[in-house]
Amino acid sequence: MAVLLANGTLAIRLDQFGRVSSLSFPHVGREVQNHQAVHRIGVWVDGEFSWIDDGAWRLTMRLPQGALVAHTVLKHERLGLVLECDDFVDSKVNVFGRNIHVVNLRTETRQVRLFLHQAFRLHDDGQAIDSAQYVEASRALLHYRGRRVFAAGLRTFDGRDFDRWTVGRFGDGLDGAWRDAEDGELAGCPHEYGMTDSVLGCSLRLAALASDRCTYWLAAGTSIKEALGLHEKTRSVGLVRSLARTTDFWHKWLSPGFRAAQKLPLPHRKAFINSLLTLRAHTDESGLVLTDDAVGNCRLYDAAFALWPLIRLGYGDEAAMFFEACRRIFETDGYFAPAYYTDGEPVATDTAWRQDRPPMRLRDAAAVLFIFCQFATSRVGAERSRQLYQSVAAKVATFLTDNWDNPAADDDAAFVWRLSRAALEQASELAQQHDDPANAVQWRTCADDISTQLAGHDADEMTMDAVYAAYMFGVEGEGEAERTGQLVNEATQTLAVVDGLFKRRADDPDSSVVASLWLAQYYIETGELARAERIVDLIRERRIMKTGVVNEHSASSVVASAEYINTLLDMIVAQR
Repeated sequence: MAVLLANGTLAIRLDQFGRVSSLSFPHVGREVQNHQAVHRIGVWVDGEFSWIDDGAWRLTMRLPQGALVAHTVLKHERLGLVLECDDFVDSKVNVFGRNIHVVNLRTETRQVRLFLHQAFRLHDDGQAIDSAQYVEASRALLHYRGRRVFAAGLRTFDGRDFDRWTVGRFGDGLDGAWRDAEDGELAGCPHEYGMTDSVLGCSLRLAALASDRCTYWLAAGTSIKEALGLHEKTRSVGLVRSLARTTDFWHKWLSPGFRAAQKLPLPHRKAFINSLLTLRAHTDESGLVLTDDAVGNCRLYDAAFALWPLIRLGYGDEAAMFFEACRRIFETDGYFAPAYYTDGEPVATDTAWRQDRPPMRLRDAAAVLFIFCQFATSRVGAERSRQLYQSVAAKVATFLTDNWDNPAADDDAAFVWRLSRAALEQASELAQQHDDPANAVQWRTCADDISTQLAGHDADEMTMDAVYAAYMFGVEGEGEAERTGQLVNEATQTLAVVDGLFKRRADDPDSSVVASLWLAQYYIETGELARAERIVDLIRERRIMKTGVVNEHSASSVVASAEYINTLLDMIVAQR
């Protein structure tokens, strides 16, 4: 169970305990500022201390408001306490906020001390040279190094600032300042240098069967002045307005999704909305999409297809930003690197360059072109795409035309060729609309050449990718539907798993949400709605967490969420 909260610049990942397990700034997934360090929450009451990850707390986490706001409830039976947290990243400014509600389940008045911890490794470059200090004038704990600055604050609901604090170091045999909190007190150390952490504490007096509230925030900036300015404004105004503004932003952004969700069976509506939030949370302000949470990069194939359901729903801004990012990151003449960080920098690869060009998978270029054509023919993209036709579509189509017969070793050749053919056919039609007849002919001719190559290509191993390519990027022709049907029948026998879902490849250890959804999409296309519904229902029941994140083993949550949305949209269309 985990959830990503983000605004395109500041991204906070909460783990299964509700702790901040990953914090990236100033790009989503880029520069994880707390690499291998978590931000903890602890409670001292009746002379006993407990961290929320010590196994004694029962936790539930949801996105209950139709907004990118995580509602976490933690209950400790023996201590007789409940913590309710509403966690969010402000939609307008780079502030992470936590509204914390502490409930006393006992029939006597009690003194409770709440401790909020933060740990940083700024710039994520392995150098332990951060600074942390207490800033008396601002009532803040400040972590900084160069142009990465974070300011933490904590206030009770009646306006009292934290009454305990300390800073410390961790690593090289040191646990960190968080250990200092376990006796209910903090040393008040004012400054540390190295790999630093810090703790804030506040005291709450809880009457019998009553509660109290406090607010915690972490302001991010590229200078001390900026971070402290955000901190001081948050301290003055509070988080109530910030939360309301953020909730309102997400409600407005989700409007097209809400309209579509009303056409779905009730059990799927919440997961549909939360999957949309997952896609948007992984989108950086640069336009690139964080598709691999584990390594923090963007694969253009995955990113392009993650945009498809957004385009179908009418989200034109995200698509336009992505294609503008593609224009900026071209290495040369439509040539992409294998992967990028979300700030547009190429990821290092162990594959050698060929002449002056980096290695790449043809599927990335083909996917960008295919989805661009979907965007260009949509109601939200027809006008916006005109400005990008020459600088994106024409360059990528020309690159594919020149290189289609040289797929990378890690590419499934048949899959890439089918996708490339479909992309070039659509690009040819787009060229005609843009009064570009020479390219229209060239790209159509190349698509025909690929068809000839496919006709003589020996069958690859049985994969669900082959099934998807056959019906999604295949051609209408004599016997094509029958051949695809035979392929599907073989796949359902070879790739079936005991959980009722399907693997992507025969040697995969587990079933795949993406592979199963591809099969469901085929069933929808062929009118077998009941079979599609069984697959989708199984995925909702078994593979979608309460936070709305799809539990996928063989693909990113972004890709899986996108295919889940696509499948439900296909069901809506089929039922009209």
